[in-house]
Amino acid sequence: MKTLLLLLLCPFLLSATPTVVDAPEALQYAQEMLPHKGPLRRTNEGFVYVKVPNDYILEVLPLLHVGKVETPAYFGQGMVGAHITVISTEEAKGKTLTLPPMRTQIPFKIVNLSSVDLKNDYGSKRVYMFLVDAPELQQIRAANDLPPKVFHITVAFQY
Repeated sequence: MKTLLLLLLCPFLLSATPTVVDAPEALQYAQEMLPHKGPLRRTNEGFVYVKVPNDYILEVLPLLHVGKVETPAYFGQGMVGAHITVISTEEAKGKTLTLPPMRTQIPFKIVNLSSVDLKNDYGSKRVYMFLVDAPELQQIRAANDLPPKVFHITVAFQY
């Protein structure tokens, strides 16, 4: 059922098959040691996301035990760091969004750790991510006439 849901709701997964990753130490760390809420934020370009601690990536990477991996490319000055995408810049373009106040704390639950293999014109990569259950985020998308989405926190890329 989760695989079907992922394929139906997550556009970048349409041509891929997600797999649950057997990394109990990483999953347990995220479920027990890291916060399960974060502030809602929006960039000047309209990108809406929930900011989560960078530890979702930096502390989890050594616990994956899957070989050489790279952090996502959104760290550094002016970058969002670890996050849950709520509304992409493309989805927000030309819309007046209905949103809760910025910095509202949004709760979420870590469901599992999964990976998906993606291919494009530049090559292929495996993406490791925590799948997230966040009903309030689904409500935000519905209030803005956007389809449901499978929320996730990208942890690593493997080329």
